[in-house]
Formats: sequence, C-alpha cells, structure tokens
Amino acid sequence: MGKDEVHISHLQFANNTLVMCEGHLNYVKTVKNFLQGFQAVSGFKVNYQKIQLLAFELNDSWKQEGTALLGCSLIEIPFKYLGFPPGILIKRVSS
Repeated sequence: MGKDEVHISHLQFANNTLVMCEGHLNYVKTVKNFLQGFQAVSGFKVNYQKIQLLAFELNDSWKQEGTALLGCSLIEIPFKYLGFPPGILIKRVSS
C-alpha cells in the first residue's frame, strides 16, 4: 500500500476465505492438504461443494484438474467476494 509493495496471499472474513496463488497444481494440492489438516485438528468439516476455483490465463485441462483435486466448482471473471466485486471502492455511510 502506498509507496511500499504489498503481496496478499489470502483474504479472510469470518468463515469466508479467499486464497490466491500461482497457477501450479502443486499449490492446489497444498491448499487441499491444508484444508484436510484443518478438518483433522479442528473437528470442523470443510464443505468442498462451496469452494470455488478461479483460474485465469490457464488452459481448460488445468481448470478441470484443479476442480477435480479440490472437488469444487469453477468460477469466471467477474466474480464477487462477500457480495462485492474485488477492487471496488465502497463509500462509508456516516451515522
């Protein structure tokens, strides 16, 4: 932010997480392993049907493998996170 460069790997709000990584299937496998570890440690169940994979500038074969690895659906740009498209400015409402 500002003059310093910031790299964001994930955004999290309550029970909603957005994970960003480069387009390598090993990264998708790592996310899957992390989610399985989270299930084992916490006792919570990850609902893979609610997971969505956004893969831009990657071929259809990669997208199919990625969704198969995670057991999730594929989404396309534009998409929404917490009801808003990422990158928009939201004005604060004063009370």
